[in-house]
Amino acid sequence: MTLGAQSGESGPFVGRDPELALLRTYLGHVRDGAPRVVLVEGAAGMGKTALLSRFLDGVDGLRVLWASGDEGESRLAYAVLAQLLAELQGVPEPLARAGIDGAGDPLLAGAQFLDLIGALGGGAPMVVVVDDCQWADAPSLQALTFAMRRLQSDRVLAVFASRDDENGLPEGLRRLAGARSLRLGGLDSYRLGELAAAVGVVGLAPHAADRLREHTDGNPLHARALLAELDPDVVRRPGGPLPAPRSFALLVLARLAACGPEARRLLEAAAVLGQRASLRVAGRVAEVDDVAAALGQAVQMQLLAVPAQTVVPDIAFGHPLVRAAIYHDIGRVRRAAMHSRAAALLEGLASLEHRIAAALVEDPSLAAEVEAQARAEVDVGNHDAAAAHLSAAARLSDDRSTRQRLVLDAVEALLRGGSVSEAAAIAAGSRESPLSARRNYLLGRIAFLLGRQAEAEGLLLDAWQHRDPEGDLEFGAAVAAHLAWLYSLRMRLPLVVEWARRSIADGDTAQLDVPVRSLVMTSLGLGGRADEALAYAASLPELQPGITAPDVEPLMGRGVVRMWTDDLAGARADLSAAAVRPHLSGIPLVALGWLAEAEYRLGAWDDSVVHASLAVSLVGDTDQVWLSAFVHTMATWALAARGDWEGCAGHVRSAHDAAAALGDAASIGYACVAAAHLAFCRADPLGVVAALQPIVSLPGWQQVDEPGVLIWRELHADALVTLGRLEDAEGVLVDLEARAVPRARTSALTRAARLRGRLAMARGDADGATVAFASGLAHAERLAMPFERALLQQAYGAFLRRAGERRAAAAQLRAALHGFTGLGAEPFAGRCQVELDACGLSPRTRPPSGHVALTPQELAVARLVATGRTNRDVAAELVVSPKTVEYHLGHAFTKLGVRSRTQLAVRLAAGGQPSQDGRWAGQD
Repeated sequence: MTLGAQSGESGPFVGRDPELALLRTYLGHVRDGAPRVVLVEGAAGMGKTALLSRFLDGVDGLRVLWASGDEGESRLAYAVLAQLLAELQGVPEPLARAGIDGAGDPLLAGAQFLDLIGALGGGAPMVVVVDDCQWADAPSLQALTFAMRRLQSDRVLAVFASRDDENGLPEGLRRLAGARSLRLGGLDSYRLGELAAAVGVVGLAPHAADRLREHTDGNPLHARALLAELDPDVVRRPGGPLPAPRSFALLVLARLAACGPEARRLLEAAAVLGQRASLRVAGRVAEVDDVAAALGQAVQMQLLAVPAQTVVPDIAFGHPLVRAAIYHDIGRVRRAAMHSRAAALLEGLASLEHRIAAALVEDPSLAAEVEAQARAEVDVGNHDAAAAHLSAAARLSDDRSTRQRLVLDAVEALLRGGSVSEAAAIAAGSRESPLSARRNYLLGRIAFLLGRQAEAEGLLLDAWQHRDPEGDLEFGAAVAAHLAWLYSLRMRLPLVVEWARRSIADGDTAQLDVPVRSLVMTSLGLGGRADEALAYAASLPELQPGITAPDVEPLMGRGVVRMWTDDLAGARADLSAAAVRPHLSGIPLVALGWLAEAEYRLGAWDDSVVHASLAVSLVGDTDQVWLSAFVHTMATWALAARGDWEGCAGHVRSAHDAAAALGDAASIGYACVAAAHLAFCRADPLGVVAALQPIVSLPGWQQVDEPGVLIWRELHADALVTLGRLEDAEGVLVDLEARAVPRARTSALTRAARLRGRLAMARGDADGATVAFASGLAHAERLAMPFERALLQQAYGAFLRRAGERRAAAAQLRAALHGFTGLGAEPFAGRCQVELDACGLSPRTRPPSGHVALTPQELAVARLVATGRTNRDVAAELVVSPKTVEYHLGHAFTKLGVRSRTQLAVRLAAGGQPSQDGRWAGQD
C-alpha cells in the first residue's frame, strides 16, 4: 500500500455511508432515464477518489469513463476529454477522431462528445467521472459542461471531483449540478478508530481517536500517514499531543530521508516529471545505476507505486501531495538541472515545458520558442495555455518592451478565451507595463465585461486618444468597435453609429468579436431610421450560400431591423442564417435570441421556446453575462403567453439579476419588459405599471423612435386603461401613434388601434371605439402576427357585446378564441371563452388545439424528423443527444398515434388535427 492510497483505488476505506447512499440514489435516477451531474468537493486527502472508487466497485452493469486532471497537462487542450474518448470502446473510429476536432471551440467539442455518447445507443447506464478537476484543462471542462447540460433522457451520471480550495470548476458546471454537491469533511473519531484498525493499530481508545481527530482535522490521508509513521503505542498512549512531525509534508520528507541516495534521486526525478512518469525516463533523469533497487526501496517506503496494466513500465505517486512535498523540497538549482535532463529525453511540448522550468535566468532564444508555441495555441483556440506560455516568454525575455508586449498578449489571450478574472489579475499585477493605448484598451475591455461601464468608457476613450492613427489601423478598429458595443448597451444611439462607422473605416471588422455592422443597422433602426438601416444593409457585399461566421454578422442586423419593421418572414430567414453553427457563441448566439422573438411574433411559438431555451443555456455555458438579461427576456415571450407562470418567472428573475449586476440601460430595459409581459399575460395591470417604471425614466429608451421595439409603450398604455388612468394612457398612446403613423408600421398601428378602441370604450365614446377597432381590423388583414390579431378581435368582441351587438361580438370572439387556441395561449383563450359565454348565443365550445399536447421539444423533433433527417442529424441541429431525440420522438409517436416516420410526416402535413370522429386527417 503506497502512502496516499486511501485517496486512490486501493487501501482501507471507512465511513462515507451517507455520501455513498446519495450517489446510489442519483444512479437510481439515471437508471430511470433522468441524467444527473454531481460535484464532489473536499480538501486534498479527504478521500474523493476513494469514495468514487468504492461507489463504482459496489455496482454492476455500468459503463464507466474515468479521466483525471493532471497538473502537468492542465495547459494541454482537451487532455481530459481525450482520456474519456480513449475509453469509448465500440464507437466507430471516424467518430472517435471527430471528438477532438473542435479544438478551437469547446462548445463544438462538447457537441461532438454528446454525439459520441449517443452513438453507443442503449445498453448499460454510463458513469462519467472527472477526478482532480482543479488540474483539468479548461476546454475539456467547458466541453463537458456543454454536453452534460444537453442530456435530457440519457442514462448518464456525470461526477466531477475537485479540491474545494481550488478554482477547478466552471460556474456553469456548478449551476448545472445545483444542489447535487457532496462536500467531504474530515472523518469523525469513530471512523478514525476504524481506519486505525484497518492499518493495524487496533484497540484505539476513544480519547486517542479524539486526539488523532484534533491533530489531523479528520483528514484520512494525513491520519493514515501518521498512523504508519508512529509506533502504535505512541498513538494509543493517553494524554498529551501527538509528537511532531505534524504536517503531511514533513511525514513524506521523513520517509524520503530514510531512503538511500539512489532511491531519493529517483523519487526527486519522478516528482520533476509529474504525477506519473516512465520508469526509464525517471531513471535517466535521476542518473541512478540500479533503477530496480531504487524503485524497490521507494515502493517499500510507500512513496511510489507501479500501476498495473501498463505496456511500458510506469511509476506513480500515491497522492499528488506526496509528489508536491518531494518536488518543493528539491533545491532550485538541482531541480533545474533535472528539468534540463528531462527536456533532453523528451520531445515536443513536454520537452519545452521542462526547458521553461529549467531556465534560471533570462533566455531570449527560449523566449522566442515559447512565444511561437503560444501563437500556435492561439490559432487553435487554446487561449488559456497560450496565455500561460506568453507569460513564461515574458519572464524569459531580456528586453523590457518585449516583456510588456508579451504580458499584454497574455491578457488578450485570456480575454479571447473568456477568462476575464484571470486576465484582470495579470493586468493588475503587471508593474512593468506603463499606461499605454493598448494596456488601456485591454483594461477597458476587462472593466466592460465586469460591468464597470463608466471605468470602461474612460479607458477605451483614452486608448483611442493615444493610438497611432497612421500605424496599427486594426487596433483602432478594435477600440472603436468596443466603444460602439459599450454605447449600445447604454442606449446612446448616435454614439453607437459614430463609433461603429469609425471601426469599419479603420480595419477589417469581420475579425472582431463585436457585431460592428449589425450595431450600425440596429442603432439606426432604434433611432427611427429603419429605411437608412436597410439601405446600409443593401450596400454590403452580397452574401453567398455556405456563409462563414464573419459573413453572418450583417445578416443579424438586417434581420432585427426587418423584424421591427414587420418583415417577419425576411427577419426569420436572416436570423436563422445568422444563428448557424459551428460558432456557438458570440454573434450567432445573439442572433439566436432575436430569432426566438421573431418566431414569437410570427406565431411559431414552439420554435421560439426551443431557440430561446438554447440561447439561455449557451449563455450559461459561455459565461457571457452581458447577454443574460437579453436571452432571458426572449425566453419569456411564449412561456408567459401560454401560462407557464413558474418557468417564465424564473427567466424574469434571471433577467433582473443580470440587469442589477450590469446596470446598463439595455439590460434594465429588457428585464423591465420581461416582467411587464408576464404581468400582462397574468392580467395584472398594477404589475405592468410597476415593472415598467424604470424604463419610463431611462433617457436611452425614450430616444427609441422605432415603435416595433419591445412594445413596452403598448403594455404601459393597456395597463393604464385597465386601471382607469385614462389621461395617462392617452399620453402614452399619443406618443406611440406619433412614432407609428409616419412610418406606417402595421403591427404598431394594429396595437394602437386596439388601445385607442379600449380607451374610447372606457370614456363611453362608442363611435370612437367603433372607428378605432375597424381601423385595427383593416391593419390586421396585412399582418402576419396571429397573437396581435387575436388580441384585437377579443377587445373588439368585448366592446360589441357591451354595445348589445351579441352576434357580431360572438363572431369576433370566436375568431379570437380560434387564434389563441391555435397558439396554445391558454390564459387568453380562457378569458375569451368567458366573454363568449356571456354572449349567450351558443353552448360552450373550444376549438381543438393545433398542438395535440406535444411539448415544444417534441414538436421541434417531430418537424425535423418529418423532413427526412436522421435522429443524429436532428440531435446536431438542436444540440442535444441522439437519445434525447429518440425520447421526444417516441412521445410524439404515441401522442399522434403514428408508428412510422412516413405517417408522422402525413400527420404534421395535415396539421396534426383530429377529426370529429377521432380519426386523424390523412389516416388510412
